[in-house]
This record gives sequence, structure tokens and C-alpha cells, in this order.
Amino acid sequence: MLRLRGVSLTALVGAMALAGLAVANGAPRIIDASELKVLVPPQTAAPFNPERTTIVPVHIKVVVLCTIAVDGRLTNCRVVKERPRGWHAGQYAIRMAESMQVSTTSKDGSNVAGALVRVPFTID
Repeated sequence: MLRLRGVSLTALVGAMALAGLAVANGAPRIIDASELKVLVPPQTAAPFNPERTTIVPVHIKVVVLCTIAVDGRLTNCRVVKERPRGWHAGQYAIRMAESMQVSTTSKDGSNVAGALVRVPFTID
């Protein structure tokens, strides 16, 4: 588990996709972050600070889906899950994910450049 200023990067509970299997009809492969080695961990300029109030829910969970570039940077990230909604944690998670760099070789040895990766964040 990677912890950075109150944010933990954890493996998703249960696999959302099977690593190493191509998706039907030529769509990009989707893998979980737990299948990759993180070369550059998430970087933030400031801790999460929602605009709504000073009281933050105990746990905010966000999952972003990103493309793995040839150099391992995560690009074109978008939020696919945010609970609870309305805290702007999704935009924060996107900034963190896009600051990461991962190995373009998965744990099973396959090339993952161009694949999509699900990256879960828990903010507490």
C-alpha cells in the first residue's frame, strides 16, 4: 500500500478485469494497477482540501481509468467511480494518477503500453 499525505493507493478489492486477456472487438486491454510496478509514485502539490466544508467524510474512494503511454506515464485519465460524490476528489485523483509512471511490462511479462489501467485511490 502506498500512502501519500492522507491518500492511499490500494489494489481494488476483487479484480475488475482479468490481466492479460484482450477485450473483445479490438478494444484496449484493461488491467488493474496491482499488475504493474510503480516507477514514479503519485505526486501532489497540496493535500486534498475539498471546497465544500472543513469536515471530510472518513473515506473517499475514487477509481480512475488511464492509458499507459509508451514511456509508462499515465495519460487521458478519467474518473470511473467516486464515492461519495460531490467532494471533487475525482479531479484530485486524476492529477495524482497523471503524475505517476509505471513499468510498461506487467508482472506476467507482457507489454502493457497502450492498455488501460484502473487506479484506485482512497482518501482518508
